[in-house]
Formats: sequence, structure tokens, C-alpha cells
Amino acid sequence: MSADQTAAELTTLDVLLQVDRRLTLIEGDLRSLDDKLDDKIDGLRHEFSTRLSDEIGGLRSEMNSRFARIDNKLWLQVGLTLTSGISLAALLVFK
Repeated sequence: MSADQTAAELTTLDVLLQVDRRLTLIEGDLRSLDDKLDDKIDGLRHEFSTRLSDEIGGLRSEMNSRFARIDNKLWLQVGLTLTSGISLAALLVFK
């Protein structure tokens, strides 16, 4: 009976060692995947940040050019209004 117990103990020990080895391999694989995922996320974050900065820069330049055109139109309207007002005042004064 002691031979059977020894064989059973060795079998249990072998199984536990094999489970430990497999769990160690799985743990190593998970760490590797975690590192790869971190690298991928960092790359995507950098790409997103770069694209967002480019888009914001493009929007700023487009808004500046549009506001510059609006600003020029505004000064044109102010100039025409002043000219019309001065002409009307001169007409009333010199009539």
C-alpha cells in the first residue's frame, strides 16, 4: 500500500508542478500582452493628440482668416456709414 501512496503522491506532486508551470506561463503571457497593450494605447494616445492639435491649429487659422475678412467688411461698413453721415451733414449745413 505504501507503493500506491507514493505513486499517488508523486502524481499529485507532478500535477501540481505542471499546474504551477502552466500558471507561470500564463502569467508571463498576460504580462507580455499587458506591455503590448500599454504600448498600443500610448501610440494611439500620441496619434490622437497630434491629430487633435493639427485640427485645432487648422480651425484657428480658418477662424482667424474669416474674422479678418469680417473685420475688413466691418471697417468698410463703418467707413461707408461715416462718409454717408458726413455727406448728409454737409448737405444740410450748406443747403
